[in-house]
Amino acid sequence: MAAVPPGEQLELLAASLARARGEDFFPVLAEHLGVILGAREASICEAAAARRARTLAVWRPAGALPNYEYGLAGTPCARVHDGQQVLVAVDEETYPGAPKGMHTYFGLPLAAKDGVVLGHLCAWFDHAVELSSLQRAVSSVLADRAAAELRLVHVKRERAVLRAQKRQLRAEVDALHDVQAMVGQSVVHRRIIEEIRRLAATSASVFFCSATSVSSALPA
Repeated sequence: MAAVPPGEQLELLAASLARARGEDFFPVLAEHLGVILGAREASICEAAAARRARTLAVWRPAGALPNYEYGLAGTPCARVHDGQQVLVAVDEETYPGAPKGMHTYFGLPLAAKDGVVLGHLCAWFDHAVELSSLQRAVSSVLADRAAAELRLVHVKRERAVLRAQKRQLRAEVDALHDVQAMVGQSVVHRRIIEEIRRLAATSASVFFCSATSVSSALPA
């Protein structure tokens, strides 16, 4: 992406993000972040387990890089994951996990509406940097947009897990019982069978309990 005046950058940014969908969104956002800040590298990352981060897009002027996962220890990203906006000089002694040859780091948390940090966006520079108010404002807009998109990604993952749970429940019910052939005509028995059928047809997470506890919870 060639350098363009700030006003045209904002127009291009709005148009590009409006068109971006699905897997294309995060690479487009990372590219705009890098270009607007004049960075050597820009990344969009999501939080992973055990104080780690996983990149969703990595941009450099020469082209995109493959995604990877890394530990936050030894990087300024750790402060961002604690909810801070960070602009800091980096060196190997203070931040041994920083990329080689980089001298300045800028990062913003991607926070959900409840304040939970879902990930972060960051930019690396090979020189000292002072960001303008416009650059900071645009970065904040990008962080908000990335946080919203990342939340949608998480919702889709959660739905996929629930669908898998539903399929597993149906398979287990079919394997353990021929529900149509189960005997017993009491009201309680029929209610239990109806509940099994209802749960197997929903996307709800299910915790199994004994038939005795289910029976005791149902009216005679």
